[in-house]
Amino acid sequence: MQDGLYHRDIFLPIRLGFAAFVKYSAHARQAAQDDRYGALTLPAVISTQEADVIEVEVANGKPHKAVLRMRHDDERDLCVVVLLDTCVVKTVWCNLRTDTHGTLDRTKYMAA
Repeated sequence: MQDGLYHRDIFLPIRLGFAAFVKYSAHARQAAQDDRYGALTLPAVISTQEADVIEVEVANGKPHKAVLRMRHDDERDLCVVVLLDTCVVKTVWCNLRTDTHGTLDRTKYMAA
């Protein structure tokens, strides 16, 4: 697989499937407390059965990092950036469930 950044709305040739206990970096824990939509409760386990894979970074021919989006509550989705080889969450944030990211910068991502 070619190294680069892939997005589900552009081209995502990888199908990730996993469930893992995750560890949160100090930055992620602080971001959860300071989120613009209010403090976030962080899950101990993240599963692709309950989260959508939005973005995958490939390094040295293998998936290295992923952005996942999952339901947080009736109004918000939780987004997490996970380092796949260590199950460390680098950062977190919330998006409103109605946010469809119409401003996606397509130039950042690999295409088919």
